[in-house]
Amino acid sequence: MSLEAMDNLAKVEDRLKAQKAEAAAAVKQAAADAKAQGETIIAEARQRAKEELAELTRETDEKAKAAARVLAEQSEQEREALRAKSKTKEEKAISFVLERIVNG
Repeated sequence: MSLEAMDNLAKVEDRLKAQKAEAAAAVKQAAADAKAQGETIIAEARQRAKEELAELTRETDEKAKAAARVLAEQSEQEREALRAKSKTKEEKAISFVLERIVNG
């Protein structure tokens, strides 16, 4: 093999080594970029989930408060109805007792 052929072969080998190193560096950079992008996507998803949870919690609290108000109003109405009913029964009982006392 001539000196020139050996020199050309060495140059080709050097170029292949350089290309291989560049390819390895590109793969490492692509992996690092993909990892960073994945972490960003995960962080954004966590933030959206946190915001959605806060919104759902707020909506649930509002619904619970509304339901509590309705229950309180119903309880108040039932209490007033019972109070009126007991007042009527009280008046009848008093009339009955007075009638018994008067009539003997």
